[in-house]
Amino acid sequence: MAQVHGGVLAARQLKQCGIDTLFGVVAGPMIEVFAGGQSEGLQVVGCRHEINGGFMASAWGWQKKVPGVFVAGSGPAVTNCVTPLYVATESAMPLIVLGGSAFSSTTGLGGFQELDQIAATRSVCKWTGRVDSTARIPEWIRLAAGKALEGKPGGVYLDFPGDLVGATVEEDDVPFLPAPEISVPHPDPNTVQRVADLLASAQRPLLLVGKGAAWSDAGPAIQKLVDRGIPYVCAPMARGTLPDDHANFANAARSQALSGADVVVMFGGRFNWIFGMGKRFAPDATLVQVDVEAEELTSGARVAHGLVADARATAEALDSALGSASLASASEGWLKGLQEKAQRNEESLLAAQRDDAQPIL
Repeated sequence: MAQVHGGVLAARQLKQCGIDTLFGVVAGPMIEVFAGGQSEGLQVVGCRHEINGGFMASAWGWQKKVPGVFVAGSGPAVTNCVTPLYVATESAMPLIVLGGSAFSSTTGLGGFQELDQIAATRSVCKWTGRVDSTARIPEWIRLAAGKALEGKPGGVYLDFPGDLVGATVEEDDVPFLPAPEISVPHPDPNTVQRVADLLASAQRPLLLVGKGAAWSDAGPAIQKLVDRGIPYVCAPMARGTLPDDHANFANAARSQALSGADVVVMFGGRFNWIFGMGKRFAPDATLVQVDVEAEELTSGARVAHGLVADARATAEALDSALGSASLASASEGWLKGLQEKAQRNEESLLAAQRDDAQPIL
């Protein structure tokens, strides 16, 4: 029987969620969280500023496929976290900011760095919450981890009133629950068959690879479709999901690919500014979008078929549905035309890079 403070409870629950590292700028009232992280064996990465540290944590989470965790003090320390929280939410990267706040017993009386930090962070977060008792800290941590990671990942903020962080409870009275094992959503078989038929009959098919495909490790599955003779364009955060040196990589002929395709399948990406808000495609093109969030399927683009599913599972299902079918586009000059355009563009860029004329204009 032993008393433990809120920082130890937070660290133990983070470990239950598969998180072994936390980032932060040491400041009150979150000293106990840093101490608890060290005593419980977490790797604690001290940062110089909340903005940079928040980006470090979100990048770590993206790579590890668990939420990155950043610990911040109160007031301006939390407002400094607004930028990384916004970027994490917009870029679908799992980030949890644990922010200390004024003691609950002095709310409204002018406590040190008192601020409604929930209001300050809500507009840039996927979810916000406030710890209401020391004993419930593990429950709140687990909830925050699930909100940051599942569905479309994003930034979440969890507020820690200072008096609850330092308070102690009997450790045997506090339950710790592991993260659940959650299966990925699979696509509807009937829709998969319709999309497979579209790809088989298309004269100018095109695959778009978004960061959701990178997140789901869909590269090998999408490459099976690509190897059938379909060109592909990668969004910036999806670069590397498929190799840039593949013969069907069409980023160097991006404008021609987007405007010329008659069937477009988007894996885990958004029809946002990167793709001209969905308006860079031919008027008669058929657009298909695959995303884990149904709300992403309604945008400025004329999406004909939406599949609420994991990118990798959908690519595998499409490859299976196509079977041994040959593509109508295989006998056309679509792919060759894009390859030739890409080569010309790359040669033009290389010539500009090698130009040593003075001055460079």
